[in-house]
Amino acid sequence: MSGRRIESLDCHQQRILSPNMIVAPQAIREITSDWLTVVLKSADLIRSSKVVGAVPTVLSENRGFLSVVAKFALSYDEPEPTAPNTVVVKMETPDPELHMIGDEKHAFEREIKFYQEVGQRTGIRLPSVYFAVDQPPHFCLVMEDFSHCEPGDQVAGMPLDLVGTAAQMMGTLQARFWNNEALELLNWMPTSNRIEADYEENWTSFKKHYGHFIEKGGIELGDHLLSYIDWVFEEIEHRPKTITHNDLREDNLLFGKAGTNEEVIIIDWQLATRSMGVFDITRLISGSTLPDLRRGHEIEILRIWYDSLIRGGVEGYSWEDARYDLHLALLECICYPIKFHTAFIDKPHEGRGYQLTEAIIRRHFASAVDLNAAEILPG
Repeated sequence: MSGRRIESLDCHQQRILSPNMIVAPQAIREITSDWLTVVLKSADLIRSSKVVGAVPTVLSENRGFLSVVAKFALSYDEPEPTAPNTVVVKMETPDPELHMIGDEKHAFEREIKFYQEVGQRTGIRLPSVYFAVDQPPHFCLVMEDFSHCEPGDQVAGMPLDLVGTAAQMMGTLQARFWNNEALELLNWMPTSNRIEADYEENWTSFKKHYGHFIEKGGIELGDHLLSYIDWVFEEIEHRPKTITHNDLREDNLLFGKAGTNEEVIIIDWQLATRSMGVFDITRLISGSTLPDLRRGHEIEILRIWYDSLIRGGVEGYSWEDARYDLHLALLECICYPIKFHTAFIDKPHEGRGYQLTEAIIRRHFASAVDLNAAEILPG
């Protein structure tokens, strides 16, 4: 996995109070060999040895919105068979506006609970979590290193065969939690991220700052949605529920060897909800594939996901239901950039971050127009 190498770490006062009170780092420079020693001992990965070297490489620069991720190459004073050679540390973003969004959505608490309570039951390959700081004021995860896999690049666009693989995987996972007691017990997971809140105000600002990214039909769709925004999300609330990743896009995927359980690895479960399952598939194909590759293949990918649900034992959910929910999901997808655009207005209008913002906006609006998402609206 590519990343920016940090040549040296600043020496900071140790922030670990005891093995039972490990303070989450707020910056890569705060992650020391001593900190990692306490973490790995708490995870029972090492017993007598100590970490004596920890060389970091940034993995998420200009990719993640709510977090910073770094890989650490580790060396020890003595070998132990269970000691990992590398770990990945995921911590909160230093960006104040994005940090506020993460706090509002309880993003880290949600992801930590997902790995703790759901991860082993998904039926798909996920990174192992070695340790988590799951109490405020700050949060972090220490995880298995998957840097042998290739990171997805949403700006470049995703091949359709891998979209299909990811869709099948999500169908496998979602079938296990489809409208059942196992899902109901996950009451810490919300049923909505409330992205429709303040739609009118946000849409006015969005058009001003980003309307130039959208074709005329997209602007008309956003205007039309003003009268139906509450109806759309009331409909979504009443659709069959399952676990949804809610940020399923190529930058949150890793690609390993074809034909193995690491062919596609889904990461970053910070926005997971109990909601309408097809949203994940819709967000992936509409936001992560180039429009010229996507057009004409949307229903094909939807069918892969649907067939995976049926194989997983889902009953009472028809193909017509899936097609209807696709349209609801297309409308929900365009609400995400509308809701969160204010966090990016003052960011530089150049570089990968800007390219990603443009790609997300253009692709989701184009998909909603291409597939005539508005046809399900009641008026």
